[in-house]
Amino acid sequence: MLRRGEEVKEIEKQLSDPAITLNAFILSISLFKDLLNVSGTAKADLEQQNLLFMEDGGPAYLEKLLDKALA
Repeated sequence: MLRRGEEVKEIEKQLSDPAITLNAFILSISLFKDLLNVSGTAKADLEQQNLLFMEDGGPAYLEKLLDKALA
């Protein structure tokens, strides 16, 4: 489980400013199929935790990043 995003959201709450939104993403150069410690975890589940894979190509992972950041 990735916890960095939870920490960032806690900082966002502490700021108490509705005009500020904080997000954290991890961009992985590793191929999903090469990950060792995620057996039984779907790629989509990791993407929900803001772990994006550069193997998908710039247009794909950047679109996912921007969609989530601007939501």
